[in-house]
Amino acid sequence: MEEKNMLVEKWGEIIDTEKAPVVSNKEGMARLLENEESYLNENSQAAADMAQYTPILVPAVRRIFPNLIANELVAVQPMQQPTGYAYALRYAYAGTDAQNSALTGSTVDRGLSTRGEAAAATFGSFAILADDPSFVFSTDVIEIAGQLVTLPVVYSELGKAIISTPAASAAALFTVGATGATTGGAIFTIVALFNNEAGYNLIFKNYIPRVTTAAGEVLDKTTMKSMKMTVERIQIEAQTRKLKAEYTLELAQDLKNVHGLDAEAELINILEYEISAELDRELVDLINTKATQTPTWSYGNAPGSTSTVAFNTSDGRWEGEKLRTLYTRILSEANKVALTTRRGTANILICSSNVVSALESLQGFMYSAVPGTVKPTLGIAKVGTLDGRFTVYLDTFATSDYVTVLYKGTSELDAGIIYCPYIPLMMQKVIDPSTFQPRIGFMTRDAITGNLFGTENYQRYIPVDFTGSALGGNGIWTA
Repeated sequence: MEEKNMLVEKWGEIIDTEKAPVVSNKEGMARLLENEESYLNENSQAAADMAQYTPILVPAVRRIFPNLIANELVAVQPMQQPTGYAYALRYAYAGTDAQNSALTGSTVDRGLSTRGEAAAATFGSFAILADDPSFVFSTDVIEIAGQLVTLPVVYSELGKAIISTPAASAAALFTVGATGATTGGAIFTIVALFNNEAGYNLIFKNYIPRVTTAAGEVLDKTTMKSMKMTVERIQIEAQTRKLKAEYTLELAQDLKNVHGLDAEAELINILEYEISAELDRELVDLINTKATQTPTWSYGNAPGSTSTVAFNTSDGRWEGEKLRTLYTRILSEANKVALTTRRGTANILICSSNVVSALESLQGFMYSAVPGTVKPTLGIAKVGTLDGRFTVYLDTFATSDYVTVLYKGTSELDAGIIYCPYIPLMMQKVIDPSTFQPRIGFMTRDAITGNLFGTENYQRYIPVDFTGSALGGNGIWTA
């Protein structure tokens, strides 16, 4: 932390300048400027003219980094060396419960869980006493067939939940693992229990019931629940991205004499833009590709539009109501992100232009008067907020209608994708030996990796079909 503070202080004047976009991640910006300076110093010893690019590259890094979409959609963890680690926080239950792995996939989507990580657990493991001696169960884990109704809990005490008169058929209501059996009853561990009925206790992982004062005075490490936090890491290696540009000496002379422009400076600006746009496009595509793929929302098959209760779309009378069902679907998928991550509901939407148009028609949409740090010209732009819970981004170059819901926490350790920049910009200028015309090359080095605990858990992709609506087939960018 002391090193980070020293770097922020060293580069404070450049970071806080009012002539460039505001920097939200000052520590990351300071690290990138330090990496850039190290690169320039190392190469200036080998190439006598490298120092002349310092006034160009350092301001370029300061301009480009705050404009990257990575700052708003993913975690940013700058690298200090070409190889390093990406980090993520892990919250887990301590003790024996932490030894088993968590269920994944559609099982988690239904609200099930097993003993294991708190990040994936939804409902918990408890010793349950069945008060009906006729209850029969297997010593193996019973597979659950689907989402079923709840089994009422009569009361709970000291970590045990007492359920009412279960029958043999009730075993299909939950998945259980046997821990023992007694005459006149059975003691087993509930792995997943649906309990949504009002008036009954909700069963959560490691739920700690209230106990009497006498019982509380004798709690020890074997009976008291505990949690732990660790910082997990995954090894990463910087990769390379290159772009080149060329111009003729004749063009440079004409631009200078006629228009007063510097051809080299103009080409550098173009390369800055393109290398940033390519990175932003890669990140957005990666978010959509790695997200959990969900069924298509279709305007023609929106809830309420059935063979018996159909909307009359000839005059657009029910257009708003049908589009509202898209928002209902978005809320549903956002809440599933909370179930799979145990971090929070999705708080960001990335949408195609048609989806943004549909969301703008909703009462809760508020257009952003002050644009985000990302320039709209880069293909992805902040357009507003929805109901105060979602920040909405427009994917200008989307080739099909979609909306992706994703979660990003306040920490740079808490997002589905981790972007790790190393050297923001490297520049080389050479002369073509056959034409004697100048060439400019730009290179950047960085790494991108998914969250250690499942990138797909942080984001969900919803294909959208507007066929039959006023938005059908329009507004989609094509090459």
